[in-house]
Amino acid sequence: MNYQEQNDALLENFLNRTFFRSWCADDSRRLQNFTRAEVILTSECNLACKYCYLNRFGEQLYPEEVRDRDTILKNLDLLLDWMIKNRYTPQIDFFSGDPLSQQVGLDALKLIAQKYKDVPKKYRLEGVGIPTNYTFLLDDGLVAEVEALIETYKELGMHFHLSASVDGKHIENNRPMIPKKHLPEDFLVGKQQRGDEFYDDLFEFSQKHKFGFHPMIYSEGIEDWKDNFLWFQDNFRRVGIPFYNIYLLEVRNVEWTERQIGVFYRFIKFLTYWTFENPCRGDRDLFMNFLFNFRGFNILANTFTRIGRGIGCSFQSMLYFRLGDLHIVPCHRTMYEGNSYGRMVVQDNEITGIEAINPELCIQGFSLDAEAFPMCQSCAIKVFCSKGCLGSQIEVNRDQFSPIPTVCKLEHAKVKALFEAFDDIGVLGHVTDVRQDRRRNAILAVRRLLNE
Repeated sequence: MNYQEQNDALLENFLNRTFFRSWCADDSRRLQNFTRAEVILTSECNLACKYCYLNRFGEQLYPEEVRDRDTILKNLDLLLDWMIKNRYTPQIDFFSGDPLSQQVGLDALKLIAQKYKDVPKKYRLEGVGIPTNYTFLLDDGLVAEVEALIETYKELGMHFHLSASVDGKHIENNRPMIPKKHLPEDFLVGKQQRGDEFYDDLFEFSQKHKFGFHPMIYSEGIEDWKDNFLWFQDNFRRVGIPFYNIYLLEVRNVEWTERQIGVFYRFIKFLTYWTFENPCRGDRDLFMNFLFNFRGFNILANTFTRIGRGIGCSFQSMLYFRLGDLHIVPCHRTMYEGNSYGRMVVQDNEITGIEAINPELCIQGFSLDAEAFPMCQSCAIKVFCSKGCLGSQIEVNRDQFSPIPTVCKLEHAKVKALFEAFDDIGVLGHVTDVRQDRRRNAILAVRRLLNE
């Protein structure tokens, strides 16, 4: 074997023992951290979000020469054929500029449904998850198309889930719409504004289909987040959405100032007190149940939980395919030139194997522990910190494994706020005890696995 063939064998062997084994419907040895795949459609979007890396660095992350719509759909078709042939049934997540307001996204979802219509149920995908900015609600025809897709996937027995990438009425300026004249013809949304009617439709649609929300907490506009969170809760109550059905995540970009970090610190304390005093009615047991069984809005719980991998995001728990060129990339924010793990090999209109590009980076990526990063290994809060975003670290430091100092300050402020607030309401000791029990149980589970 020559050097390239050895690298190809190394990468394919690694993927066979992790993701491909865990996707196989006929293999009972599924590994929980390797059950998902992400297909990255395109960087095109009808919003120009201020913090979005696709908006800022889209040309580098997803070069224009590999954004051809027909090629994207053809490559998805090949990937699905390969999965069906191998009886791979992962949960598939979409990543894109909004997929439900452009034709390529709708066509991709229809293609998946068409492909699996005649496949036995056991060998169909677990489901499809789609983050969306919900601007499709501005067009009645698009709403009907999305409703039809939901029904089609339900009939196929494949989970279809939308997650609302909507930051809220008070923070709307962070996510401006692009005037239609600047968008490719592929975009379908008619109206170009989001008023009260849009938000009413958003909450009612989400309640009807039991979909969730994942707004981003950004430095710009942080002063408005208390009112913004209460606005979400008011609308949840109005339509009957559970208060906990919102996933909050801080944007780990370099821009955070000392003043903004201070406001974020106070917001985290407010969020803790509000939850304890209102839905949990001052009951410590209810709060603990909310924190560990209902995920604590994510932002209140992730400091005190362990996930069984070296970094908290989905970087190590998902295999990412950029559909424009069928590259396997580390994640959607790290797919810069030189970072591809490999590419799917196509011969005679069929995927026949994997060509390695950077298998060393792949092995490094899936074996890293962020607590051992420079600066992190000697940090007092390393076991509580959510860690930075690897893609953001590339953009700022040109090194995905080197933390951004302002993000470190942000995470220190979050941990400080949580410890103080949890201590104030009398649950800090209980939370840290649960955390140690869970960590101890995780260690015992790994030891049992190694002894099998």
